Amino acid sequence: MKTMTYKEAKSYNRKLRNAWLADKIESEEYYAKKIDIIIFLRDELETDENLPARYKACFHVRNSNGLGSLMSIDEKYGFANLFAQYHYEELERLMRLQKPSAWKVNFHIRELAKAINNRQEQA
Repeated sequence: MKTMTYKEAKSYNRKLRNAWLADKIESEEYYAKKIDIIIFLRDELETDENLPARYKACFHVRNSNGLGSLMSIDEKYGFANLFAQYHYEELERLMRLQKPSAWKVNFHIRELAKAINNRQEQA
């Protein structure tokens, strides 16, 4: 089965909400079928393609396909790799903002990927 993309999930939620507002479905059905975008990002999404900046940061911090999953606990919160830790913490901070700068998010993702690649080459 093909998984949904972010745009498809958003479109599905919009159509569901419009049906609810037009009294075509009941509130219980609306809330039961509605896709929680944050849980969708964390558990189901496979790539960060076409995501807004905030959700792109969330993807790389929380998703198992993101860059954060390639880091150990020591790299994230210890002293193993301070360069990678800084960029990871910045992505965590940016993901909490309402409208983070897309340039900053992309910069920290790019630099974190470089730090992870350097670590993997040295090993």
